Amino acid sequence: MPQNFGHSCIIQLINGSCIKLYAGNVKLYFEIVDDSDVVTLQQSIDKFAKWAQTWQLSLSAEKCCHIRLGLLACKNPVNYHINDVALNTADSVQDLGISIDNKLTFVEHINLIVAKGNRHAN
Repeated sequence: MPQNFGHSCIIQLINGSCIKLYAGNVKLYFEIVDDSDVVTLQQSIDKFAKWAQTWQLSLSAEKCCHIRLGLLACKNPVNYHINDVALNTADSVQDLGISIDNKLTFVEHINLIVAKGNRHAN
């Protein structure tokens, strides 16, 4: 088993991506401009999966998903995968209690907060 466990080894693995680690969660961000970026993102996912395996960290691919953020419609939907398991495409995700939708409108988050406030008020 490798001796050094740290963020620097993770950052070296990920090609130009932003990675966010928090407790048992990992988020990988990457701007997709053209098809080569799709390939680079998949390679980054593969490298992270290999890194996790090296450190004996299990990844639950079934709990993982990907979300495309942007206002333009996606012409060619992409299927990413971890260890040959296809990742689900999400329209919204939770990040530290904030609901983020694929168009960054925060409508879902606002509705959840209002509903929670109404429950407490009643």
